[in-house]
Amino acid sequence: MNTIEIKYYPLPLVPWQRSAKGTHPENWEEVTPAQLVAIIKSFRGEIETNAFLHTMTGISRRILSRLAPFHIYNLENLLSFFSDKKPYNTFIIKSITLSGKTFFAPQPKLKKMSFGQFIFADTHFGNYNSKNEKSEASRFLSALYLPAKTGFSEDLIEQNAVFDKTSPVLLEAVIINYLLIKEWLVQIYPLVFDTDNDEKKLDKELKKPKAPRDPMAWVKIFEILVGDDLINQDKWAEMPVHNIFRFMSKKIKENMKRKK
Repeated sequence: MNTIEIKYYPLPLVPWQRSAKGTHPENWEEVTPAQLVAIIKSFRGEIETNAFLHTMTGISRRILSRLAPFHIYNLENLLSFFSDKKPYNTFIIKSITLSGKTFFAPQPKLKKMSFGQFIFADTHFGNYNSKNEKSEASRFLSALYLPAKTGFSEDLIEQNAVFDKTSPVLLEAVIINYLLIKEWLVQIYPLVFDTDNDEKKLDKELKKPKAPRDPMAWVKIFEILVGDDLINQDKWAEMPVHNIFRFMSKKIKENMKRKK
């Protein structure tokens, strides 16, 4: 966090100067849940400038209202980092409470997240992006945010219809956060994730080093990984997602070497 100090004159024509201090985040790591919601409202044009700057800096709206447009402009420039989609590996909104129930996001760096949970979350995310259906948005959230001390299961997605009540602002906040996490995954697993605009698919031997954008992509990859080992398919689904991505990266590298 960076500190801001503003000097101002509380009374017109009186040479009595006062100062106010605040702080502002420099990157996504320092953003609070309330600030992320304010950022989304700013994108949507649903928050007044002084209210936005108050949330982002802690400086009172009364003092902000006394500042010249030039100073407001300078304050806004201090917050320009959120226009960049720089990789980030943590869910800023760590919990969502709806209808008296609280649901929790995956841990930082997707620690302990299962491959099965990732498959369902990313598939519903892709479906929502392509179809823009509210039901897909609810399924995306219910695949990500789980009740306390509850492991992921496909049944939870249908049971958690409570996510239909999620506000558009909160949904968009989670989506922006998820996109940052996807950027982080691309950074650490460049062979697994598609970084181009093509529609390449992995074949049965994982020979092509790009994950497809087909809505059923991860389901097909899961079927490739399981192969004939159907009796253990639940074990594959329950494996940590990073174990699977490392395994995929290893196989892709092996196939690339064989091609040379």
